[in-house]
This record gives sequence, structure tokens and C-alpha cells, in this order.
Amino acid sequence: MSRAFLFKILFIIINLIILTEKMYGDFPSKHLIKKDLRYMETRFFIDYPQEKIEPNTNNYQCKFCKKSSLEINGLLKNHDVSCEYRISKEAQKL
Repeated sequence: MSRAFLFKILFIIINLIILTEKMYGDFPSKHLIKKDLRYMETRFFIDYPQEKIEPNTNNYQCKFCKKSSLEINGLLKNHDVSCEYRISKEAQKL
């Protein structure tokens, strides 16, 4: 590759960065990082204490509200309203 060709590519890249800075008001990668952090809240909660329902199966339930893990399906709203785990996680969100 010739130097002239490399300088043209570098010139195009610099102009794209300047253009995106004008559009977003910040360097593009910083804008994308800020945008993605909004969606990084936890959607699935699987760290609740579990206990086996039956000894010979791989079926578990929440230690506090006794709902099956298949019924909970990782969602906080599927725990019982009075579940200690759900109450503590909702308090952490606030």
C-alpha cells in the first residue's frame, strides 16, 4: 500500500470521528458505552437460596417462598409478594 492511500484512509477515519462527535456531542465509543449501561440492569435473578423439592430429582424451590424454580423462571416478579428474597432485591433497586 502506498503512503498516499494510507493517508486518504486516515483522513476519512478522522472525518468520520469528527462527524460523529458533532452528531452525538462526544466521542462515539463513549456515547455507545453510556447508552449500553442503561440496559445493564439485572433482568434475571437466579442467586436466591434454593432447596430440593424431591431428593431424586433436579427440581428446586426458593427457600423463602417455596415456589418452584421452574415457576419462578429467573424473574423477580414470579416470587411470592411476601418472599424475603424478593423484598430485599426490590429494596436494593430503589
